[in-house]
Amino acid sequence: MAQQGHTVLVVDDEPLIRLMLEDLLDADGYDVLDAADADQALTVLAHCPDIRVVLTDIQMPGSMNGLELAHVLRGSNPDLGLIIASGATFPPRSDLPAGARFFPKPYDMGHISCAVRELIEDQRFPAERNRSER
Repeated sequence: MAQQGHTVLVVDDEPLIRLMLEDLLDADGYDVLDAADADQALTVLAHCPDIRVVLTDIQMPGSMNGLELAHVLRGSNPDLGLIIASGATFPPRSDLPAGARFFPKPYDMGHISCAVRELIEDQRFPAERNRSER
């Protein structure tokens, strides 16, 4: 199913992981942007307000890690889809921003693909999401 017009931002300091995720999401039909750290991600988001989902690693260099980035993004855009990942840090659910999903590394590409699709669907049908959260 083509997802034209839906943009996903991949934030990871490992170029091969970014490329792997970009290839997956591109094959799923999404427009994909990337950033190597939170600072770059914030710059990309400032210039591309149509980003629907951000997929970020936790451990990255720069002024903040991916979990901190996710909290900043949730504060400025409550409807933005957030996927947080790590191979070394496994935060408790209570440390994640509301509505964010966590995935351990190595990635299960099928789960990532489904999560992105579901987060975008939640944005399209917020009334149904609100009913299911009650």
